Amino acid sequence: MSSAATSPALAADPEARAAQLVARAAALGPRILERAREAEAQGRLTDDVFAALLETGVFRALTPKRWGGLGLGVRCLCDLARALARFDASAAWVTAFLVEHNWMICRMGLAAQQELFGSGRGYVIASAPLAPGGSAVRVPGGFRAQGRWRYASGVAHAEWTLVCCTVAEGGGAVPWMFLVPVREVTVLDEWHVSGMCATSSTNLTAKDLFVPEARALELARFYSAADHPGAAHEESIYRYPILPGLLAMLAAIALGSAEGALELARARLSETAPWGVKRIDRAASRARWAAAHQDVRCAALLYEALLANVIATGEQARALELAEDGQLALDVATVTHLAKGAIASLVDGCGSGVFSLDDPIQRFHRDVTVMASHLANDWDVVTERGARYVLGVGRAPGDPVL
Repeated sequence: MSSAATSPALAADPEARAAQLVARAAALGPRILERAREAEAQGRLTDDVFAALLETGVFRALTPKRWGGLGLGVRCLCDLARALARFDASAAWVTAFLVEHNWMICRMGLAAQQELFGSGRGYVIASAPLAPGGSAVRVPGGFRAQGRWRYASGVAHAEWTLVCCTVAEGGGAVPWMFLVPVREVTVLDEWHVSGMCATSSTNLTAKDLFVPEARALELARFYSAADHPGAAHEESIYRYPILPGLLAMLAAIALGSAEGALELARARLSETAPWGVKRIDRAASRARWAAAHQDVRCAALLYEALLANVIATGEQARALELAEDGQLALDVATVTHLAKGAIASLVDGCGSGVFSLDDPIQRFHRDVTVMASHLANDWDVVTERGARYVLGVGRAPGDPVL
């Protein structure tokens, strides 16, 4: 069903339109919470929750107007991610990535975009395990690919997927991004984890996969600010580099999760009374909550600064300088780890009842702990590289070059 056809009209002003879209998604929070345990057990968002998300129109947010989308920007994406994360990190993760993948796909060739968006629906549902995990060779009309790709978040509901393969060209291995129907790959049942359970972030494999030339783009162009076919769209977001916006979105999910946990823990201060004394009447419990509150507040201030920088740089249609890249990576990881630490402290102060699998604070704890292991948040990796870049020491072998 087309969300464009069934959702109430949105405001003409882009900022007001984005705010309405975020409010629609946030209104689903109680239903998402109600279904969260079932979603974890299934390893995917429940079908009724996903259908409700479709009806909000959120998946049209970053699709250009040319294809029936709303043509909104990175701030809308991040506001959406943060708002949903205050209820459930997994639901926010799936929704935000599936929204963001429309932005990615509209960097591919215009013929491929016409194939996917020509119906006028205004969105596609696509997963995108971005790390190179396969190899391909050129054949008449395109490529033959095979491989195994990790972490295809949202694939349980996806119709398409982006996968990355290396192609032997010019004496080297050149990475390419391929767009393929999910029905042409094998979705493995390998997502059995302690957190982010409902994201269906499982793995994909394929053998002898034909990818038409029209659905292929060199990875360097795919990640670039404007050296890709989608730069022709009127919206300035299509002349942003991808990775800064993606990183800001990850920070938004971690921050929103911590904000949600903080509010739940605030209520518990008055609701629980070990040995007959309410936690809000215990100085240690108040101090614990205040420390978490301050960590989340610091994370929010840093997040707003990094998001503003991402948007400002994107509007200049340029890649980040190395020092800027390092600082952004440090900022994103810091937001996530401040959120993780705040939630862990709140769990320590909520008593044994918080460890029920139905408890949303405990779910935030598990989800953000797993989130913090994402390559973009891996503290040891990010701080080592980020420090080199900020200090001007430069790149090392194995550093990402996009």
